[in-house]
Amino acid sequence: MMAEKIKNNLKEIHATLYRYFLKVILKIFRVFFLDKSLDYKLYGTNYGGMIIADHKSLENSIILSAGSGEDLTFDIELINKYQCQIILVDPTPRAIDYYELITNNFGSNSTKNYSDKGYELPEVYDLRKVNLNNLKLIKYALHHEDNLDIKFFAPPIEDHVSYSITNFRSDYSENSPHIIVKTKTINSIIGEEDINEISLLKLDIEGAEIPVIYKMLKDKIYPYQIAVEFGDLMNKKFTKTLKFLKLVLFIIFRGYKLANFDRYPNFLFIKKNKFYNI
Repeated sequence: MMAEKIKNNLKEIHATLYRYFLKVILKIFRVFFLDKSLDYKLYGTNYGGMIIADHKSLENSIILSAGSGEDLTFDIELINKYQCQIILVDPTPRAIDYYELITNNFGSNSTKNYSDKGYELPEVYDLRKVNLNNLKLIKYALHHEDNLDIKFFAPPIEDHVSYSITNFRSDYSENSPHIIVKTKTINSIIGEEDINEISLLKLDIEGAEIPVIYKMLKDKIYPYQIAVEFGDLMNKKFTKTLKFLKLVLFIIFRGYKLANFDRYPNFLFIKKNKFYNI
């Protein structure tokens, strides 16, 4: 009884210290690092969307969007506004089925409003300008190494769609239900798809984002924008947050600016010199 009480007290102390720690870090970001010089906009639903810089660099560009799930509102809104090409990356079984469902509705107009519940009916999309040339799915897990057979852990809640390489939602357990999937790096995708530049990289890959970004930048691949959800931050652990901070500094030292984190733990970074040289 006493041991359980001590354990709970320690958890409360940890949670309180973490809240103050995070508050200080975000305050430092806002005061010293945040770039407010551009127009930022949420594309897609509150559930599946991301805030990005609304910028002409997106016009007729190529966007890499990893972690599509069953909500493509972000991607299809960008196609309709900027006539860009979106390459989706997601090996999740339900995401693959959902993509096939959407392709079967290419050419149709929107007849319903967004539900914003994680699953969007095909009828919510304006698909009149969407086709296999501008919305493509790569059925691999985005990773920092190529051609691995890795565990892809099922979500702990059965109704949820997102699988995870790290299984961060189940405290990084290696014993949870999983499937085996193949991996690709951003560098490999760029080579196979004959891509010269990426205007926007969107990452919602359930805890695998940090090594993917390190690998990409070390390969000297510099998207104009990096919009990323940092899944590890949801676990509120000091060690994971410190790894995140180290990555943020690494990104900044590669010529990026921290642009937005209004929808924490979603962060946006922009390659400022590219923006103003267009």
